[in-house]
Amino acid sequence: MAADSAVTQLSVDAGVGALKLLHLGAIVVQSAATISGSCGTMTATGTTTLVGSSVSVLGLPPLMVPVNPVPNTVLVNALGIKIVLNEQIVSGDGVTSRGLTVNAIHIYLNNAHVGGGSAGWVVSSTVRSSSRRLTPSTAARAASVRLPPPAGS
Repeated sequence: MAADSAVTQLSVDAGVGALKLLHLGAIVVQSAATISGSCGTMTATGTTTLVGSSVSVLGLPPLMVPVNPVPNTVLVNALGIKIVLNEQIVSGDGVTSRGLTVNAIHIYLNNAHVGGGSAGWVVSSTVRSSSRRLTPSTAARAASVRLPPPAGS
């Protein structure tokens, strides 16, 4: 089961007065998410494709933007500007449910503009989730799956 989202001819400029904080351009921005497997072995896979992308911060020369960035690629994290490519957020237990949010580009602005404050936006977000019913045969299989301990334990 798959889902996808796409944006074409993207051009975004953010700034305060004459100060240009950020320029983002792309011919195509696409995200996709897939959930597969049966009860007890559900997996989530996500991808991002960025065609003809350019990013410049504070008027500096454009940064190199990968066409297919690996999950959670931090392109920029400076001066209150953070840009994450192929941001992937997994949910569910993998046994009876699994979900995945793929944000092709997530821009965070934290105190990056005059007057402080925070803002942000997402370009091309895909959300996919699935659940399976536990039956006696899948319950036995799920019982054999070892889940990692909860965070902080």
